[in-house]
Order: sequence, then structure tokens, then C-alpha cells
Amino acid sequence: MLHSAISNAENNHAMVRDDMTVSAVWVDEGTTLKRWRPRARGRATRIRKRTCHITIVLSDEIEVKRPKAAVEQVQVRRRRRARTEASTAAAAAVPATARDPGPGPVAEAEPAGDDAEVADVDAVDDADSAVGDEDPAPRDADGSIEPGDEGEDA
Repeated sequence: MLHSAISNAENNHAMVRDDMTVSAVWVDEGTTLKRWRPRARGRATRIRKRTCHITIVLSDEIEVKRPKAAVEQVQVRRRRRARTEASTAAAAAVPATARDPGPGPVAEAEPAGDDAEVADVDAVDDADSAVGDEDPAPRDADGSIEPGDEGEDA
């Protein structure tokens, strides 16, 4: 196709082969030839033989203009590259201690005293009394069950 377009430009428009550039190319839909193919049980299937129109535009201008979309893509890439380089340079300028402060201050846990243990024993006593009709087993001051007094069931 391209050889045909070059030959036509040389013969019909007196253009010089070495100065020619392709300025535009597009393909349009052409006519569709409809044919039939026999199928089983006496049926037929349509076959579409599609055609197209290819258009090649040659120019003798030395400077080739880029499509607007291509120019915009190049500009977007340049802006991204500039942002990336700027952020990389800014990160390199910050000292390492400021970038990675490491683990933050750790909150120290308060030591558990005798009050915490008493609260746990009181919670157990409250849970046993909330169960219902059962009599809880008698306990010592430290919260342990007295031997031999496991309850009336035993």
C-alpha cells in the first residue's frame, strides 16, 4: 500500500521520493459482501466478507508534526519525572534520624499491686453469688477454698 501511494505521488503530483513523509493514515469500513454457507439439516449460515478503505496521506514537508495527544503524553511524563526527582532530592536532604525516628516511646505498664488481686477475688465472689440459689464454698482471706468445706453436695 505504501509503495503504491509513493508511486502515485511521484507520477501524479510530481513529488520527490526522498522528501516524502507519511503525514496521516486511516482505515474506514468498506462494503460487506454477504455469502451463504450450507449447514446441517438444510440450514444456511451467513458469511460476511468485510472490506475496508485504507487512506495514506503523503507530504513533502520535512518537519513532521506530532499529534496533539502524543505531545501531551510527553509533557505529562516530563512533569512526573520532575516531581519524582524533586521528592527524591528532598528525601535525600533530610537527615536519616529525622526520616526514621524508630519505635516511639513505649508506655510503661503500672505494676500490679495487692489491690488488683483483691479486685479479681471480689469479681470471682460476685460471679459466684450471681449464679443463683447455690451456696458458694467458704473461702479463706486469700480467696482459696477451705479443705473439707467444698459445699453441701459432697
